[in-house]
Amino acid sequence: MTLPSLAPASLAPGLVLSPLTDADTDAAAVVYYDAFKVDPANGSWWPKELPPLLAWCSGRMKLKLRDPLVRIFKITAGTEAGEMVAFARWDVPAGSTRFGTWLEHDKVDVTGLAEESGSDGTAAAAAAVAETKAPLTASADAAAPAPGDYPEGGNVEIADRFFSALNASQKKWKTDDMLGLSLLCVSPKYFRKGIASALLTPMLDIADAEGRKTYLEATAAGKPLYEKLGFRLVEVLEFDWDELTTKRNGLYKNWVMIRDPVTQK
Repeated sequence: MTLPSLAPASLAPGLVLSPLTDADTDAAAVVYYDAFKVDPANGSWWPKELPPLLAWCSGRMKLKLRDPLVRIFKITAGTEAGEMVAFARWDVPAGSTRFGTWLEHDKVDVTGLAEESGSDGTAAAAAAVAETKAPLTASADAAAPAPGDYPEGGNVEIADRFFSALNASQKKWKTDDMLGLSLLCVSPKYFRKGIASALLTPMLDIADAEGRKTYLEATAAGKPLYEKLGFRLVEVLEFDWDELTTKRNGLYKNWVMIRDPVTQK
């Protein structure tokens, strides 16, 4: 996988933008956990124990790296092998070569990945990929897990409701010619340092140049930044977890948003 462009000028000195690799997925899983644990309602479906969640997240990212229509870029401190700061996962439109190139040598052999993943819900998908020795193909619901494909010990009923709603929104609003942001995670100690914008703007600039819309589902934390970048609200997803959990977090919302391409001057 190659970068779609040079790192934006807004990226702070000492931070490096580069493609995420298999070797990075464990560190990225920790960033995922740290980024979303600040919003307890978002993690209502998570298992009580951390290791199954991290194994699930890492294994899932390994599978996504084998999808020719997925791009995952990271920001690290110091060097490409430095501390993981943030990452973004994108679903790119078929036929476009401008969003970073998925290279032939990215088709890594996944034999053994099923065993490594354990019984965390990723094993079945990993075994299927290993059996075919082929990359996953993208689909309209590629951003969300299949029903039941969740970390061991997680709340399956909450996860099914949550991800089924996300899948339904993607089928309703996202078309094959759109760019899609499926995951953006920033380590909390790097909040408010322009990290998210540095991950977003290079891809959005390409979408503008190609005249493509961009789709995402926003959390409360991300919504103000997305609005600043030109995303508009098309649907609000509401989830009431109080009947399914003792955490009593009340109503949880995701905002489905689409950004129209900005006309190039």
